Amino acid sequence: MQSHRIIKIAAVAVEWQDQGGRRHSMTARRSDEREVFAEIMRSCRSADEVPVIITRPTTVPFELACHFGRAA
Repeated sequence: MQSHRIIKIAAVAVEWQDQGGRRHSMTARRSDEREVFAEIMRSCRSADEVPVIITRPTTVPFELACHFGRAA
């Protein structure tokens, strides 16, 4: 038997503006926060282009699958 439950996990909401004036936003689990920052920095065209990054704590839904019953 399998049951699904939605829980909320800690996350970070990230917003930034590129040199062209375009605004971007992304939400990532706390464990993926460094990868998000690395992706933002890779999107910069030069080393002098450092965007202002705004972060705030938030939560995101996460589906848990719970298995009940005897092992086969």
